[in-house]
Amino acid sequence: MKQSLTPHRRFSPFWLALLLGLPIASIVLVATQINLPLSLDALISQIWNKEAETYRYQYFESAEQMGNPISRIEQEIGLFQERLRRDPTSALSQSSLAIAYLQMAKVTGEGNWYLLSEQAAQQSLVNLSFNNSEALMILARVAEARHDFAGALKLAAQEPDHKDAIGIQVTSNLATGKLEAASRAADQLVDRLPSISSLTLRALVKVAQGKDAEALQNFQDAIDSEEAGELTSSARTRTLLGRFLLRAWQPRTS
Repeated sequence: MKQSLTPHRRFSPFWLALLLGLPIASIVLVATQINLPLSLDALISQIWNKEAETYRYQYFESAEQMGNPISRIEQEIGLFQERLRRDPTSALSQSSLAIAYLQMAKVTGEGNWYLLSEQAAQQSLVNLSFNNSEALMILARVAEARHDFAGALKLAAQEPDHKDAIGIQVTSNLATGKLEAASRAADQLVDRLPSISSLTLRALVKVAQGKDAEALQNFQDAIDSEEAGELTSSARTRTLLGRFLLRAWQPRTS
C-alpha cells in the first residue's frame, strides 16, 4: 500500500468557485487537466513534517484587542451616517459609508448590505462624478458579487491603476476561466503589493493553471507576509491552503 499524489486529476468548477469566495450558483469555470510536478509530493511532505507552529497565527493578542468585527463596522456605519446627516452632499462620506456596507456584506453574507453599498456609492458619484475612484471600485465589487463579471471589469477599467481594479481583474477573469488574463493581473498585483491577499489570489490562479508547486509556494509566501489585524485574510488563506492540500493529497491504492 503506497500513498502518492494522483498524477492526473481535474479541479472541479464547484471547488474553484469556493476558493474564490464568491457565490457558486452561477459561476462556471473551465476545468483544467493538471499534470503534477514531481516536486510537489516532496513539498507537501515537508508541510506534514513541520510542526504546527509553522502555520499558527502569530497575532492573537492584537486579535483580541480588535473585538467583534461586526460591532466595529456598525460603529463605522453610524459614524458616516451621522456625518451625512450634517452634510448630505459629502461624496467622501457617501463612499466611506458604501465601503462600510460592503464590509458588512462580506462579514455577514447578507445580500441587502450589497444593495445599500451600491446605493451609497451611486450617490457618491452623483455628488462627485470625477476623481471618485473609491465609489467606482465599490460598484465593481458589487457587480462581481452579483456574478456580473463583465460589468465589474468594465467599471474596473475606468481606474486601471487602482489596486482594487487589478484585484477585480484577477477574480473576475478567474471566475470566467480567462486564466492568462487572471495570471497577468495577479503578477501585477503582487509586484505592486506582495501582501497576504495578493499572494493568495495568485496562488488561486496557479491552482487553476495546474501549477501546483507554484501555488503552494504562493500560499506559503502569503502566510509569511501576514501582519497583525488581517484576521479575515489570515483565516481565509489558511482555509484555502487546507482545501488545496486536501485536493492535492489524494491517496490511491496500487
